[in-house]
Amino acid sequence: MPSFIADHPMLCAVALILIDIAVWRLISPNLANWKLAARLVIFAVFSAVLFNDGMNPMQAAPYADDTTLHLAATALQIGWWLFAARTLTVLLGAVMMQRVGHTGRLLQDLLGAVIFLIAIIAAMAYVLDLPVKGVLATSGAVAIIVGLALQSTLSDVFSGIVLNTTKPYQIDDWISIDGTEGRVTDIDWRATRLQTSQGSLAVIPNSLAAKAKIINFSRPADMFGLAVSLQVSPHARPQTVIEALERALQG
Repeated sequence: MPSFIADHPMLCAVALILIDIAVWRLISPNLANWKLAARLVIFAVFSAVLFNDGMNPMQAAPYADDTTLHLAATALQIGWWLFAARTLTVLLGAVMMQRVGHTGRLLQDLLGAVIFLIAIIAAMAYVLDLPVKGVLATSGAVAIIVGLALQSTLSDVFSGIVLNTTKPYQIDDWISIDGTEGRVTDIDWRATRLQTSQGSLAVIPNSLAAKAKIINFSRPADMFGLAVSLQVSPHARPQTVIEALERALQG
């Protein structure tokens, strides 16, 4: 390892984090593979710098006799866990995007939240040496309270996950949900958004969509039938009406 990095490991570690943020924002989203490769390389170098200086994220921070260095090392070790969680989330997102596309975004977000939660708990257990059992018990009680308070919202979230897993419709499909027809423009955590034929936006909660009758006009093909009712004067001759309809179809 270069002498400058060996002599100033903390400064280099902070510089690597700033470089990662800059690279992630400067590289075009169209170059997703290059962004992912850059993040993996920077994370590998960041890990090498920490481990080479004895700042093992699996252990408590060193420099116990120097408060400033100890706090800095603790922050970098916690940052390693968060950096690892973010890198793993991006990697899983890239793999899932190739397999399931945009419709798997809800599942990607859910996995990302779980990964970050695990990383935070691991940082508290290894770096801060806190009693994880007590933290988990407290967080479980808080989760129950929050779950009861956000019951309807959580229903929309899990219904959205079910919809993205079963895939009764996808982005750009023309569907009807409980009598509301439109083209699917977005599926997020809470609702499905439809653009109707009148150009308006219909927002349907995922919990309602999961229970309602769904008709997908775009499957199995992009062609679907349309019924049109016409009122014809009883005095008009049938042959005249038929000829007019034929000319309308030909036009």
